[in-house]
Amino acid sequence: MLAALDRAFAEAKEAAPAVLFIDELDSVSQRDAREFNATYMRGVVNGLLEQINKAKDVEGLILLGATNYVDAVDSAVIRSGRFDLKLHLPYPDKGGLEASLPG
Repeated sequence: MLAALDRAFAEAKEAAPAVLFIDELDSVSQRDAREFNATYMRGVVNGLLEQINKAKDVEGLILLGATNYVDAVDSAVIRSGRFDLKLHLPYPDKGGLEASLPG
């Protein structure tokens, strides 16, 4: 996981200007989790934090993240200075659903 994370950030930096999209930010877990693999996941969160901090210095690199469970994301990952703009997108209403369906 850490190698894939490093590779994704390296490719985005090399391709800048670029957008790096991290989907399911909640799947990274939290550093204080009491799970079976908590030590490993703490390392993954720390690795993500390190990469995000480095990405701030790359001109033209935009970092986007998404989650359905913002409460499950480690607070250090989504604090100001890492992900500054936070948008809540509610479920579409009936009109929005109908507008998105063909025909």
